[in-house]
Amino acid sequence: MGLERCIPDDMRCVQSCFRMVLKYFLPDREFTWEELDELLHAQIGKGTWWHGALLGIEKLGIQTKLIEP
Repeated sequence: MGLERCIPDDMRCVQSCFRMVLKYFLPDREFTWEELDELLHAQIGKGTWWHGALLGIEKLGIQTKLIEP
């Protein structure tokens, strides 16, 4: 497992973070950028809503917790 670059357009930093997490928890599965966009409820050019992203991850069976100040 290594670092992910925000490829292909440097506009997917949240997707890159979650891609690394998913590689750790689901090492036999490879996610495309488009799959991550859909899973994380991303809107390219508008950002990714954390709550939607966490709901998508939970659909894969990974328990999440959002901690905000």
